[in-house]
Amino acid sequence: MEIAREPLPNKEAIYIVSATKDSVQRIIDDFDPEVNEFISKKDQYAAVHLFFTSVLPDNLFEKLTKAQVRAYIGTMKELNLLFHLQESQVFHTNHENSLKEVFSPVADKDSVQKHLCEISKRLCTVVTTLGEAPLIRYDKRSNPSKRLASIVKDDLAALAAAGLELKVPKKTPADERVQVLILDRTVDLVAPILHEFTYQAMVHDLVPVDEHGCIEHSYTDNTGKEQTRKVLLSENDQLWLRLRHMHIQDTCRWVVKAFNEFVAANKKVGDLEMGNASTLKEMGEAMRALPQYRDMKSKYAVQIDLATTCMDYFKKRNLKELAMLEQDLVVGVKRKDVKKALSQFFNDDKVHKKDKLRLLLIYLISQSEQGRMTLKDKEEVVIDAGYPPDPQGDAKIIRCLGSLGVKLDKASLKENVKEAKEKEKEEKKVKKKKGEEDEASYELSRYVPVVKRLTQSLIAGDLPTAKFPFVDPPADVEAPSKESSSAGSKSKWGAKKQDGGKEETGTQLKKGRVIVFVIGGMTYSETRSAYELTEATGKEVIIGMYFSESFYSFIS
Repeated sequence: MEIAREPLPNKEAIYIVSATKDSVQRIIDDFDPEVNEFISKKDQYAAVHLFFTSVLPDNLFEKLTKAQVRAYIGTMKELNLLFHLQESQVFHTNHENSLKEVFSPVADKDSVQKHLCEISKRLCTVVTTLGEAPLIRYDKRSNPSKRLASIVKDDLAALAAAGLELKVPKKTPADERVQVLILDRTVDLVAPILHEFTYQAMVHDLVPVDEHGCIEHSYTDNTGKEQTRKVLLSENDQLWLRLRHMHIQDTCRWVVKAFNEFVAANKKVGDLEMGNASTLKEMGEAMRALPQYRDMKSKYAVQIDLATTCMDYFKKRNLKELAMLEQDLVVGVKRKDVKKALSQFFNDDKVHKKDKLRLLLIYLISQSEQGRMTLKDKEEVVIDAGYPPDPQGDAKIIRCLGSLGVKLDKASLKENVKEAKEKEKEEKKVKKKKGEEDEASYELSRYVPVVKRLTQSLIAGDLPTAKFPFVDPPADVEAPSKESSSAGSKSKWGAKKQDGGKEETGTQLKKGRVIVFVIGGMTYSETRSAYELTEATGKEVIIGMYFSESFYSFIS
């Protein structure tokens, strides 16, 4: 930052920068002889092309026009790209600490408002990338969701007033327009805590994955020495793409079967690799096949190692018994031995400390929501788990849950009984109407995230507007049209993925993308639902996330 760049007077330069005071000042400094000593006798560049990742404020634009760099500006554009594309249907706004920023007991209104405004700017760039003015919906029970929805509406209006063209489809049914559903993490507090056993979720839960999505892979090189290399788990790896949403049991079976088939199919190449080629033609074929063969062997080795590591953790940490109890708690299975089972895990030294915390949180949240907890139950289980009351009264963990809307005092526990009965009746009616059955095919994966259910209802057109209102209701909101069978728009985020991770470039998705954003972050079980719902309904679901260890540090 302190060292001036050497001039290239015969070249044109491209700047892709954020629309901030510091970035603009650096551009100006590059062409200021008093700052950049290299350009006293020649130009820094022949011309510059400026691309800002968001709208450039008027005062900064004016600052550029008054500086010497103005004579060299060939292009100046606002790209509106203040988001990170995590996967083909998953983005994040790089707000890792949203949960703490918004829900902390000590957070003040001004700081929360500032944080929501920052999220809105970035979320708006997701919307503007699609080029269509969206219908915005929010969770009426959530104050942060309502506030963010209002800010997004105002920000989009300001962008339109500044000249940004957003298409507003006329006479288009609501279900054929882009819809943004804004929720917050309190809509489902157990999803981030439950142990998940689909491959991607399990890897990120149990295996060290760095901030760039890389894992450490150990292997033996050609000399027999043990080596370690970083491997990026990305959509560019077709094998990872094929496996990531599979249940771990299916993953293990598929990898073993596919690897054996691969070895059998490439046995000839393997023999030639060992020096068994007898003709020049065979040698030529081997040379052409060898790089790909080695690459695929390496990719299989990574996934075999990852799946094995996951299963080792699964057995070592006794996750089968633990997860069975977790699932029973969250899906409402009545167990006579709940307290005894909890106590056994809490007092077992072999159980990981974080697993004990997760189990405690799941118990407190699920049993409170289902109206199955008394004040005595709460006090006993918290103490048994090793979180006795502190000088301020309840343990810190209880106060933090309280800030997320989980009320565990005497009065609210009584209210929860009534709410739980009403909720159970409502869910039974919905299931009977839709003829739904349990989606999960595994006992350890019975829970379906609330985010998936809400998104599914939104796509089906039966998400209640009384609970999830529009910021600006469309004319047909009272009588939404049936889902169009026409195929109107291709995905701008990437072609639909088919088995094997291959792109079906000609696939047409139905009109009406759905963007789901959760303040406080999402989980891998929820992001997986975006792909599942897209495949099941033909509607492209784009989901916004940023989930990290901050959830546990906030709670505990």
